[in-house]
Amino acid sequence: MSTSVAEFATIAQAMVNAEHAITERTRELQTVLETVPAAVWFTYDPQARQVIRNRFAAELMGLPTVTSKPFGEPDLVIDTVAVKDGQRVAREDRPLSRAMRGETIDNQEFAYILPSGVHRYLLSSARPIRDPSGSIIGAVQISLDISERKRGEEQRQLLLNELNHRVKNTLAVVQSIATQTIRNAADLPEAGRNLSSRLVSLAKAHDALTRQNWSGADLGDLIANSITAHAPLDRFRISGEDVWLPPTVALSFALALHELTTNAIKYGALSNGAGTISIAWTITGEEDGRKLKLKWRESGGPPVIPATRKGFGTQLLTRVFDNEQSGGVVLRYEPSGLLCVFHVSLSRQTIAGATT
Repeated sequence: MSTSVAEFATIAQAMVNAEHAITERTRELQTVLETVPAAVWFTYDPQARQVIRNRFAAELMGLPTVTSKPFGEPDLVIDTVAVKDGQRVAREDRPLSRAMRGETIDNQEFAYILPSGVHRYLLSSARPIRDPSGSIIGAVQISLDISERKRGEEQRQLLLNELNHRVKNTLAVVQSIATQTIRNAADLPEAGRNLSSRLVSLAKAHDALTRQNWSGADLGDLIANSITAHAPLDRFRISGEDVWLPPTVALSFALALHELTTNAIKYGALSNGAGTISIAWTITGEEDGRKLKLKWRESGGPPVIPATRKGFGTQLLTRVFDNEQSGGVVLRYEPSGLLCVFHVSLSRQTIAGATT
């Protein structure tokens, strides 16, 4: 009898020791799962509808992280929309469910739309859990939140697309300027001087827009910068309210102001010591219906003689601004001097083809 009691005592102590060991391993596993910076899901449900999740998994799914449930007690999965490569993924084709069928999933990206409408991007891996005989009894999925990385990649792609678009537009502008300059020049030296001057003006406009992250440019600053590259500001009277030009419109105005200024230096009000130029503008309308009316008026220069043919400057002005959206440009050779009136739409839809 004493031997039997001793054996029972040994067995009982072994069971107590095993229970303590299980408790310690459970605490260790819980601590690891609560510390590791990854979302972890376990399931022992063949349909993968009942899951055990760690704190990070709860946070990713927008669930409370403080719960009265003991560690290891499963919860129902929440209703989310999963997308992979642009295609919606059914519940049975997601990593945890596939692992329950014996598949191994490594580093696959999924986008999830939570019931709250929040979008998450997860990089997921999953493995089946097998018993000693090799039978599948469960599955585990580990996911990293790559939402910020994906948004960064999307932003970089948008910026790259925008850069490509601007480079193509700029090359088209340069090609057009070069072609028209050579076509209208009397000789190659004149063509070289005119082309260089126009490209410098275009480059300065690009610099001004770059400083503003291509959000646009202030009209007053644009006028001042375009003029001072060729003539002193004291020969100009500039007036108008603050106006923020979209990037495309700003580039168009930079080219137009360059042509008007250099033309005034060669033939107009700036070709002598007495002439002046007035630049004034007004804004009408509100919100997306706003329109800019800008007048360039020369006076005090030599008598104005209308050109017998359209030069590059005139062609540029009419091509850039004379369209349905902008309202057009008016050139009048008055006795007192050249008058140029611009009508420009400042709606979100900027001037169509303004830089071509």
